[in-house]
Amino acid sequence: MSYMSQAEFIILRTLNELEGPAIEAMKSILPSTTSIYPIGPAIILPKLSNNKEKSNECLDHEPDYIQWLNSQPDKSVLYVSLGSHLLPSREQMEELALGLCASDVSFLFVGRDETSFLKGVCGDNRKAFIVSWCDQMKVLYHKSIGGFLSHAGLNSVLESAFAGIPMLTFPLSTDQPMYSKLIVENWKIGWRLRDKIEKDVLIKREKVQEVVKKFMDFESDEVKEINKNCMEFKEELWIAIAEDSTAERSVAKFLSEISSTDALN
Repeated sequence: MSYMSQAEFIILRTLNELEGPAIEAMKSILPSTTSIYPIGPAIILPKLSNNKEKSNECLDHEPDYIQWLNSQPDKSVLYVSLGSHLLPSREQMEELALGLCASDVSFLFVGRDETSFLKGVCGDNRKAFIVSWCDQMKVLYHKSIGGFLSHAGLNSVLESAFAGIPMLTFPLSTDQPMYSKLIVENWKIGWRLRDKIEKDVLIKREKVQEVVKKFMDFESDEVKEINKNCMEFKEELWIAIAEDSTAERSVAKFLSEISSTDALN
């Protein structure tokens, strides 16, 4: 942050619609000579027009987890992935798995290096499907996904928000508690399973069971409100990156200004 005041141009992989107050706060403390460009998220988004058709297909060449999702009712599955860098302790992973199994909610769990361990914990529970890796974007846009239990890392947050999927946050490190706050308090598109990072504090299976069951109860008014917020927020985000949108104009303005600067130099 201390170097930012020396920059002529600052590119942010976000949108005014996502983090407007933070962008305005940056502008207020930086020199007027510093230009800020929120150019949108650095993630690859699907073409929405084709997605629903593809999600209904059950093709032999599709991965086993997609074939399993195809067999599930709409919005009935909780997708569980805690990122690609860190994982909770094995003891915490066990509590999460046991709580999920006890909730009677179908779930797809990306276990990475703990896949074999999680399969042992869940046993023959038919509502559990555990994999070491999956195509997250393909999963989030699948018709059977009703929620995302996430570590609230930036990429996952953006991908889930653009897919219109409610998030149940379980932050593990660094900026994740901040994104958890944005999800729950600012954007109102999710709930917390874990409030803050405390290494020696376990989230017990009973709490996991209770929260997950409520989170996936689509008949409750609270869950209906979260899903309504998700769809409205999703629409706002897609408009923000459409042709001639604020993000596109921001990119065009940056290219124009940096070209002019290069010409002068």
